Amino acid sequence: MKDDKEIKAISVILGAIDGMEPDAVERVMRYVLERKAVSPHLLGKGGKSIALTPAVGGEGAQGPTEKMLTSYASLAEAFAAAGPPKSGTDKVLLVAALVQARQSPTGFLTRQVSAELKHLGHPVANITDTLNKLMGKRPQPITQLRKAGKSQQAQKTFKVTAEGIKAVGEMFSGERESD
Repeated sequence: MKDDKEIKAISVILGAIDGMEPDAVERVMRYVLERKAVSPHLLGKGGKSIALTPAVGGEGAQGPTEKMLTSYASLAEAFAAAGPPKSGTDKVLLVAALVQARQSPTGFLTRQVSAELKHLGHPVANITDTLNKLMGKRPQPITQLRKAGKSQQAQKTFKVTAEGIKAVGEMFSGERESD
């Protein structure tokens, strides 16, 4: 009987994602796995395994700023509503919070934020330096969760902290001065 439930679930999921772009399918599947905390790993592109960790606070832990970030139809709309920010660190912090709230609540990859900034027409010359500046602030608006690999260019996973979410909320309310 359990197999019948699994087959039905697979059928429903396949029907729901039918016709979606591969990136959208990946976001949906990643969200479902993270939300249900069913599997510690998600098979990524090229067969590489990407570790997942449950979001801090679990289900329903979104505060008002996170809810606002997900209320916009697109990242571009949210970015425009915030000002847009003038400094590179504020741009990275805002887009990182948007990516985290909308696509990957357990953390984001450097390349995700960099790609979104390029799509928005606001590229940052060196994303790594900008993230390091943010991590050097006290209290930290962004923290590094893990590094996959031993090289300096290894893929790193970051998370926007509560302090970072607070700063993003200030961007939307106009209370934050750009760095």
